[in-house]
Amino acid sequence: MLSYNAAKKTLISEGGIYESRKLFALRLNTVLNDMGVKEDNRIEFLSELTNTALETVSRWVNGEALPPSSHIKKLAREFLISPQWLIAGKQ
Repeated sequence: MLSYNAAKKTLISEGGIYESRKLFALRLNTVLNDMGVKEDNRIEFLSELTNTALETVSRWVNGEALPPSSHIKKLAREFLISPQWLIAGKQ
């Protein structure tokens, strides 16, 4: 298993930051789909979960930004997945 920092370096070096944001959003939305969170409720759901502004969370969901590591770790814990998978698609 990759460490969080190794996964983050892989994320940036392999696909560039733009692609990394898009792939993060794809994985995040996949998890939310699996949990049954409707598209209309995702931003509000994640905003409440992370205590983050709706506009900021919208950028994560739409692949325009990556959350800080503290939020990635919190999301991973809440969703019972590894932060490495969430940020880099690796276990």
